[in-house]
Amino acid sequence: MRKVLLAGVMTCVVGLVSVRGAGQAGLSPAPCGCAQSVREASAKLDEADEILTKPVSGVLQGATVQKDVLTGYVRRAQGRVVIPSARTAPEAAAKFLERFRRLFAPVKMSGDFRQIGETKTPSGDRITFARFIGGLPVLEDQITIFVDKSHAVTLVNNELQPLRRVSTADAKKALGETAARVAAVKCVTAWAGVKDANIRPVSEKGYFVTKDGSAILVWRVRFDTREPLAAWEALIEATSGRVLSVSNLAAYGK
Repeated sequence: MRKVLLAGVMTCVVGLVSVRGAGQAGLSPAPCGCAQSVREASAKLDEADEILTKPVSGVLQGATVQKDVLTGYVRRAQGRVVIPSARTAPEAAAKFLERFRRLFAPVKMSGDFRQIGETKTPSGDRITFARFIGGLPVLEDQITIFVDKSHAVTLVNNELQPLRRVSTADAKKALGETAARVAAVKCVTAWAGVKDANIRPVSEKGYFVTKDGSAILVWRVRFDTREPLAAWEALIEATSGRVLSVSNLAAYGK
């Protein structure tokens, strides 16, 4: 996913338009500004850019694992790990995560894991967990566990971000949901020349993890437009009201 981080007063890059392309296309500078891509500022890396060790055994009994060479935590595990007394796939996945969570994230900063999805397949179930801090989700932060018909764990994909600290900014003074939606729509509308009169944004409060491992409180605001045809996502820092990033989700799937 290609996004842009907004900070300062610079020409903004959204969707498929680059800094140079924006000027050539005659687009005016974004009122919210931008500096670097969210990928550069975020702790989360694209899968193609992950630096993993070669598969090794002995770390997790019954499976081979690949670690992130930068953090030392397991990113991938494959094999067959038996979970005694598990009666269902979700129970097996939850027990596995509780028992081995130290392999996938720092225990002190791992937060609470909650199941957010279950998909049944011919070979078993795929159980997805998300990490929560103080009841709020860490955005785009998940771990997926595959469980076979006998309730043994066969594959783990770890997409947890290297969280090191949580922002101490006063959450009680955080921007309200309505104000966050207004800020997001105003920024995108002014920059992209949106002509739609009826915009219906939806929003979610959560944490965004920066490259240095800091979790900051944000509002994620999403809305669709017909002209231009796009599915926008904006991240608004809840404690300051700054527009952190803007992206066109519709462009990334092409």
